[in-house]
Amino acid sequence: MELLVENETGETIYRIKGAFFLIATGSSPHNPSHVPFDRERILDSTRLLSIDRLPKSLLVLGGGTIGSEYASFFAALGVDVTLVDKGKMMLPFLDQEISLHLQNALTKIGLKFLSGRIVTEITLGKEEVHTTFADGSELESEMVLYALGRVANVEQLSIERAGISLNNAGFIPVNAFFQTCVSHIYAAGDVIGTPALASTSMEQGRLVARDAFGVKTHPFPDFYPIGIYTIPEISSCGYTEQQLNDLGFHFSIGRAYYYEIARNQISGNDPGMFKILFHTETLQILGIHIIGRAATELIHIGQVAMSFNARIDYFIDQIFNYPTYAEGYRIAALNGYNKLKDRLL
Repeated sequence: MELLVENETGETIYRIKGAFFLIATGSSPHNPSHVPFDRERILDSTRLLSIDRLPKSLLVLGGGTIGSEYASFFAALGVDVTLVDKGKMMLPFLDQEISLHLQNALTKIGLKFLSGRIVTEITLGKEEVHTTFADGSELESEMVLYALGRVANVEQLSIERAGISLNNAGFIPVNAFFQTCVSHIYAAGDVIGTPALASTSMEQGRLVARDAFGVKTHPFPDFYPIGIYTIPEISSCGYTEQQLNDLGFHFSIGRAYYYEIARNQISGNDPGMFKILFHTETLQILGIHIIGRAATELIHIGQVAMSFNARIDYFIDQIFNYPTYAEGYRIAALNGYNKLKDRLL
């Protein structure tokens, strides 16, 4: 196969031949044509990085990962932030209790969250931005961050010439080996859609290289950690409480709040919690969710335990350094196990 690279005038400047190709061009913020983006007041997550001042007020449209992260950053800096989403809560793909914990923490530093609203129009005023919603309500702000989705970076690739098309979500569909419909062309990372994390994208690329060159490999993991850098940060691995309910699992919950952890008292008494979901009969750990300082570092302890099908009492029987945030695993495990002890004796 041959890849042609053209300049702006259409002249071919490179011819690249290869047995295999990997499309890993990432994604960009979704910029609808009816939104009058500029570089000062109506911004996407890329344009926002170029501002040279803090606004007095910021309206964030979209309660997904990017919208929630930026909303928390600006709220922590003292900006009057309002986050609007069509859903009932921020980060709806997370365990609902964790999402609510985040909303409560951000409310305490001044962030306002408005649910159930769909944007219909954004217009520039003399000194403010006017945003209108489907229910007829309006909001004014100094700046708007439009964080409603991302699109695959394929516009200039001419992938249709190779017989590749996008799925309904606008990303390149792939199989379990990350092959496109053309077997010697692979795709990985944001360009194929969720989970669209740097960590998962790197692993996808590694598995592509192994498969393409005939090296023994393994399937992409069913469970992997998700890290969200809001304030407080969030990380999770495994099932959520809602997913387990939908699947009909018999499960129990162990919780540890950051105010119970000595290290947190020493470090500043930040809000946070550990939540461990485990099977009521077998005690196997099914999901771990952490919100609070160092959550994205702490999750890997639980991830490793889950990969070995550990039971909840594994954390009870281990000794953790004192004082550390990692003690939260033991506190949460004791909390969950003690609820069952009468049944287990």
